[in-house]
Amino acid sequence: MLLIFLYLFLIIISILPTIFILDVLVAGKSPLVTSPPHARSAIRDLLDLNAKSVFYDLGCGTGSLLIECASRFPSTKFIGIDNSPFSYVFSKIRTILSGRKNISSRFANFFNVDLSNATHIYLWIYVRDLDKLLKKFEAELKPGTLIYSLDFPFSHKDPVKVSDLGKEHKFGHTLYIYEF
Repeated sequence: MLLIFLYLFLIIISILPTIFILDVLVAGKSPLVTSPPHARSAIRDLLDLNAKSVFYDLGCGTGSLLIECASRFPSTKFIGIDNSPFSYVFSKIRTILSGRKNISSRFANFFNVDLSNATHIYLWIYVRDLDKLLKKFEAELKPGTLIYSLDFPFSHKDPVKVSDLGKEHKFGHTLYIYEF
C-alpha cells in the first residue's frame, strides 16, 4: 500500500509543472505566488480571532496561511477561495494532510462568492482587482469586518492601520488593514 502511494505521489509530482504552466498560460490564471513565510507569521500574530470569527483567504493558493492560522485559532472557521484548479487541489490536499477540521476550501472565483458572513478577509492580489473588490466589499460586508491586504492598498479607501512586515528581511512587505 505504501509503495502504491509512493508511486502515485511521484507521478503527481512529475506532472505538476505541466499542470501549473497550463493553468497560467491557457486558463489565464495569475501565477501561484504564496505569501512569504515571515509575512504569514506576522499576519498570524496580528490576528485576534475567536469562535465567532469567519476568516476568508481570497486567492488562497497552497493554503499555507490558512493552515498556520487554523493551528493557532482552532475554534475559528477558515475558508480558502481559489479559481485555479492547480492551487485548489494542492490546497485541499494540504488541508486534509494538516488534520485541521476548521478549514474549508472552495474552487470558485471570489468575485462570485457571498462574503457577507466574513469577519476577516486576507488577500494578496494585484492592484487591478482591488478596486473591483472594494465595490463588492462595500455592498456585502457587515460593519466591523477587517480586511488584510498584503502590499497593495485600495485606491479609494484609507487603511485603519499600516504594518511594516519584515524590515529585517531583504524583501519586506507592508500590510494594509481596513475596517468596513
